[in-house]
Parts: sequence; C-alpha cells; structure tokens
Amino acid sequence: MAQLELRLSIPFRLDGRPEQWPGCIFHYNNRLKSLYTDALMRELAAADGEDAQIGFVTLEGCFFLLEYEQLMEIARTIRRHFSLTERVKWRAHCEPGRLSTGILNFCKNMDFYELCIDYRTSSLDEAQTLGFPPARTEMQHTKQVLDHSVFRRFSLLLEGEYCNQTDAAWKETLRDATGFGPIAIRLPVDVTDERYEMAMQKLAAADYRPLPADTAVFVKKEMDFEPDTAADGILGCGLGAVTRLDGLACQNTYDLEFYLQHSADYTKIARPLPE
Repeated sequence: MAQLELRLSIPFRLDGRPEQWPGCIFHYNNRLKSLYTDALMRELAAADGEDAQIGFVTLEGCFFLLEYEQLMEIARTIRRHFSLTERVKWRAHCEPGRLSTGILNFCKNMDFYELCIDYRTSSLDEAQTLGFPPARTEMQHTKQVLDHSVFRRFSLLLEGEYCNQTDAAWKETLRDATGFGPIAIRLPVDVTDERYEMAMQKLAAADYRPLPADTAVFVKKEMDFEPDTAADGILGCGLGAVTRLDGLACQNTYDLEFYLQHSADYTKIARPLPE
C-alpha cells in the first residue's frame, strides 16, 4: 500500500515576522487560534483517510504556538480517522528559544522522529548586525529546556543566510551546535565548499558522520537516523495546504474566514492547481 505524507498547515505568526502565507493568525489571538484548531480537526475528520497509509506526519508553520492539549487533540483526531504505519514519522520545525515543556512532552508522547530546530549563529555581534535576536541566548534557553526532558530526537538546521559569517563565527557556531548534542546537524544547501570542509573537520571530531544519501546531513554515529524519504503522495490539510496525489494537485483556500466556515467540505475549500 502506498505511504502518504499528511502535511498540516499551522498558520500562526509571531510579532515582527513576515507572513509565511496569507491569512496568518497572530500568536496572541487565542480566540482565532482555537477556532482554527477546531476547523483543522473538522477537515481531518472529513478527509477520513482510512484507505491510505500515512507514513509521515509533518507539522508546518508555528506549531509550537499551540497549547499541549490542542496538539494532543489534533493527534487524537489523526489517529481516529487515518491508518498510520507502525513506524510513522512525526516531524516539525521549531525556532530557537520557543521550546517548552509542553511541546517536548507532545513530541515524546507522539514518539517524534525528528524535531528540527533552526539555528542561526553563535556570534552575538553578527546576529545583532543582521537584525536577529541573539541566537546563542535563544539556544541556551532551548538547551535548558532540553536538559530537563527525556526527549532527545532533535536536530539543528544551520540557516543559509549565515554562510557569509566570518570563519571564526562559523567555527563557533559548529562548536556550539555539537555541544547541544542533537541527533543530526543539517548544513544549509548553499554552504560554500570551504565552509563545508571546515564543518567536516569539526563535526567528525565530535563523532558526527555525513549520510551517504545526503552529505549535507551529519548524524551522531550511534544514533538511528535515516535520510529523508519521499512519500508516495501528500495529503495537505489546513489553510493554503497543498495536496498531491496520483498526479493531481489541489490547494486549500487562503481565505481564513471562508476556511473556518467550510473546512469540512473540500469541494468548497480546495481548488485544482495547474499542471
């Protein structure tokens, strides 16, 4: 049976950040966040994917702005209405400094395969020059949360815009990244050859090895970690979510009010995408 990826759109927005897609909900609007969560669960229930096996569940967007119970209710809805493989891989991204005990408890309870945490730079001067919060401070907060949790399946994604940082800052970033003890470190796709060689040396010294299928991903040697595997299709749920099945593609509306009213009726919220 084909294995699909269930991809959920969580369109919440932090202050001062650009919209990831139209219709984003500000994180402090608890009423709209609650309404959206209910609408998403109605869409999941209506999709009723029992005829297909879900091998991957991906939470897109600022899922970490949901409360623990909201996340668990979404997970329970998925389990009720979809057939999950025995080793279904739950995956999500999180910003540094945004982790909480509730988020990690959710990841542990769902047996997350990977929680990927975006990591910027360890250089406070460069972070301030580029207009970002001090990443080291954010990551220290993250480490404090992780140190008190039994959930350890997290990775770090080194972001591409920092490939032009100084050599000293790049080495510092690599040193700090390995010090947090992630299961994997993902290098940016646009990393230069010189920076890649520098990373190879630093990561090898910390017992990380590149994956044969994706040499931009370095894995702790003793950890069980497989390269990303493509699903046979994508079932998208939520605002602006894209579905790609059997050669056809459609996309949900970006109109938040319309989605909240009609999320259980895909004939209303979804429109075909051009081939």
